[in-house]
Amino acid sequence: MLEGVGSNMDHVLHVHVFRRSIQDFDEMNRAYREAFGEHLPARSVIGVNELPKPGAVVTMYLTAVTIAER
Repeated sequence: MLEGVGSNMDHVLHVHVFRRSIQDFDEMNRAYREAFGEHLPARSVIGVNELPKPGAVVTMYLTAVTIAER
């Protein structure tokens, strides 16, 4: 999706993570660091009772920038 608008993971500014269980935060944190590498955008992790998709354990959204072509 990012590449479709001329962006990539290096342009992510903030990630909002919603988790059904905070107990496995360390595992999620390892995956986060693996996905982003050296570029670690700001992040909010929020524990929730339910998520919109039945059976889901995590959902997230991110904010990224793109450079408009001139």
